[in-house]
Amino acid sequence: MGKAPGFPGLCRILVVDDDPDLRSMLCRLLENDGYQVESADCGTAAWEHLRTQPCDLVVTDHHMAGLSGLGLLRRLHAARWNLPVIMVSGDPPDQELRSQPWLKLRALFRKPFDSSALREAVRGALEPAPLRTTPHSTGFSAG
Repeated sequence: MGKAPGFPGLCRILVVDDDPDLRSMLCRLLENDGYQVESADCGTAAWEHLRTQPCDLVVTDHHMAGLSGLGLLRRLHAARWNLPVIMVSGDPPDQELRSQPWLKLRALFRKPFDSSALREAVRGALEPAPLRTTPHSTGFSAG
């Protein structure tokens, strides 16, 4: 999907949470910022969704029946999908994340969370990496 800073409507976000009220609130929050938002009620449904529908970011809970947020993160890593993930959890898997440093989260929020901080983390996760130019990257020679 297209990641265009300043054009959030081009970015698709998948919100994963087994709590329907929180899932709905997260979806509304992100839709109000102009993102295209879809949702899943568990990690397994999220995995199936991601296999068929492209997305630019996942915002997930951790503790869910079946496939947890950490389990979803492991699957994404094993599939070598370079998809940014933000986790929002009342009891985040701090120990597991420390013992498996290759499982990278873009951000981790404890419930209850500051919605403006979450919105900023989402914007940061969707911004493309800045282009790095070197004197040799232009293809022109100095001589």
